Amino acid sequence: MLTLNQYLGYDLNTVEFAIRDGVPVAIDFCNPAPDAEAANVGQANFEWVVEAVSEMAIRKAREHKAGCDNLSWGKFMRAAVDKRELSEFA
Repeated sequence: MLTLNQYLGYDLNTVEFAIRDGVPVAIDFCNPAPDAEAANVGQANFEWVVEAVSEMAIRKAREHKAGCDNLSWGKFMRAAVDKRELSEFA
């Protein structure tokens, strides 16, 4: 999952699994705007998400460099824009 997120440039993602014959199968693994509503993920998970995303936002704000493009478009987008092969970003 981390490799997929790096190639897509995601800062946040959710992965949903279903169990088929005892084997976990990813059914939704590409969601950069995940549902984190307390009613859907449970109070403890909601509180964890709020804390983790808050810390990430603060860290990214502190890392900001004035006058620079501070966006992370991911390896997939950079390869497309630069007309390069994905393998060059491995």
